Amino acid sequence: MTAADLSAPALSIRVRRQVAELLRLAGPTVVSRAGILTMVLADVVMVGRFSTEELAYASIGASIFIPLLVFGVGLMIGVVATTAQTFGAGDEGACAAIWYRALPFALMVGCLGAAVCLFGESLLRLFGQAELLAREGGKVAMVLAPGLIGYMFFVVSTFFLEGIRRPGPGMIAMLIANLLNIALNWIFIFGNLGVPAMGAVGSGIVTSVVRVFLGFAMVVYVLRMKDRARFGFGGIPARDVWAGWWPKSARARKIGYAGGAGIGAETMAHSVLIQFAGLLGVLPVAAYSIAANVEAVMFMVALGIGSATAVLVGNAWGKGDIADARLAGWVGLGTTVAAMSLCGMLIALFREPIAGFYSADTALIAQTIPLLWLVSFVIAVDGAQLTLAQSVRALGDTWAAARRYAFAFLGVMVPLGWIFAFEFEWGARGLLYAMMIGGLVSLALQGARFAQLLRSGP
Repeated sequence: MTAADLSAPALSIRVRRQVAELLRLAGPTVVSRAGILTMVLADVVMVGRFSTEELAYASIGASIFIPLLVFGVGLMIGVVATTAQTFGAGDEGACAAIWYRALPFALMVGCLGAAVCLFGESLLRLFGQAELLAREGGKVAMVLAPGLIGYMFFVVSTFFLEGIRRPGPGMIAMLIANLLNIALNWIFIFGNLGVPAMGAVGSGIVTSVVRVFLGFAMVVYVLRMKDRARFGFGGIPARDVWAGWWPKSARARKIGYAGGAGIGAETMAHSVLIQFAGLLGVLPVAAYSIAANVEAVMFMVALGIGSATAVLVGNAWGKGDIADARLAGWVGLGTTVAAMSLCGMLIALFREPIAGFYSADTALIAQTIPLLWLVSFVIAVDGAQLTLAQSVRALGDTWAAARRYAFAFLGVMVPLGWIFAFEFEWGARGLLYAMMIGGLVSLALQGARFAQLLRSGP
């Protein structure tokens, strides 16, 4: 940043503007992102209230599904990045083509992920899970499969809207979906209104139905926006935009491949930790799944702030304003650390009622409480590294973020998880220690890369 950039009045005005714009974008984006896992939160709480064993089945089944879902979300990151840059460059009429060309790719990714879920039981056996966990967890993974397809359409549409600075519709759709999920869970998990009690499998069925609804609703919204002509909808028939969609979407997919690889590496690493917890037994995996779910829900706050930060960084980079891109990135990082530290304090203060909220099983609660104490420290580190990684991607250097994710989480966190849990015999606590160290490594690497890219310029 130059001396002019650092003059007190100018800097103060720029910081205030960045914070105001970040909060305007981040609020709805946080709700939309958090909604991804508040749905999982509702599932975990309601299944946990139904049965500790069913919670273990749901957690093991989700360990197959969640990495595929998050990997798919990562593959779609190119939509928000290219839309934000195109919008920031003033070429608004070209934005619709980005969305149209992402839809076939979303369908492809959703179908492939759903196909993998159908082999959930075999995969869990391959990972060494006990017969009962593998069989019941495989059933959960299978019924979750269709929801992947609908959710990919939801992600493409919300990413497009965020790229043109309209995160509100995704937030509203996610709020409605969460209410629908809770209502249907009450019916299918516990067996109300004449429906037999289905436990974890019932929860999986409901989740798929709700995610298909989300995808359909957001596609309809994008096509019916009042000012859709401004962004290129209606001027060119969709069939003409889709002609040659594969080569014409190469830029967005290139960013998405790197985003999917990076986020996929992190999610795969977390999934491996859940497999490790499963090897510790039913009670440890249930306790760890609660702690991991609390961490994941709080992580969605960071993901929302990080996504909003990436939009602002991408807009500024598209305009060629390096100083604004720099400021947007560091303001986003500071906001993330502040928000996640507050979340961590709340978790630490209320860890006992949080554990009791998930289950009435006293043995499970006793194992969960110390894990939640560790989560209160993990989330600030995890959130900070995510925001910096999102900023690096927004500058177009997506593979750098992916390589650093792979090293930090697969190369550092997973081996340490095994060593801490089994060699040091720290059990589930060891998995969370490994999670924190992996996050710190990623934070250092992503921060260094972001600073380097800003120095070199576009």
